[in-house]
Amino acid sequence: MLIASNASDTGIGIIAGASWDYFPLRRGWKGGHNRWNINLPEAFAIELALQMLFDARPRLNGVTLVGWCDNESVVEAWAGQRSRTPAVNACLLRIFQLVTLHGCTLELRWLDTLANLDADNISRGVFPAAYRTARGEFPVLDRKSTRLNSSH
Repeated sequence: MLIASNASDTGIGIIAGASWDYFPLRRGWKGGHNRWNINLPEAFAIELALQMLFDARPRLNGVTLVGWCDNESVVEAWAGQRSRTPAVNACLLRIFQLVTLHGCTLELRWLDTLANLDADNISRGVFPAAYRTARGEFPVLDRKSTRLNSSH
């Protein structure tokens, strides 16, 4: 099973199998008192893609999932089981718990940005015709529960 994700300054794009979704990020999410950088929405994109996949196919015991991400820091943090950013660590822990709960393993691999154009375009609000939209196929993820998208 394949997932791909990307985050840009304007949004998160995810692909899980043949479905995709887009999560816009509010202006000003980056920097500030949080000192957030692109690594957090990149890690969060992986979590969202896995959640979308497991919502659609909850029985994937024993499957090795391959996740593609064009952010080397997040891929290295997953492999090394830690990040220097506490919020990324919290996200990686949720990913680990999600994968473990569903009896799967996740191989997160780095992908050059130029080869990740589908997820990159989705993260910028450019939607591919080649993928079915998750909104009509799978349960919609609760965007209000995400800290990056909340208005508070």
